[in-house]
Amino acid sequence: MPLTNWEVYRTGFHANDAYTAYLEMGSPKDLTAAQIAHMSELTRDLTETDKAMRSGPTGAIEFTVPMNSNDFVLVRLKSVRGSH
Repeated sequence: MPLTNWEVYRTGFHANDAYTAYLEMGSPKDLTAAQIAHMSELTRDLTETDKAMRSGPTGAIEFTVPMNSNDFVLVRLKSVRGSH
């Protein structure tokens, strides 16, 4: 059975979300270097999930991605070569 790697990227409340951090700082007019560095760290667009799973006999895979209000989610599926 083939192996499929799946990655989940999320943007939403407290996920890849510098704007909420800015609001929680009190919406300062001028940001310090430390605040800018902190907000940059929050927006690196890292994977939330990075897993591999084997497909069934039909080649289909099934998984659940939890969603919150106003989230944007990208799911990337990659077939792993030579995994039959």
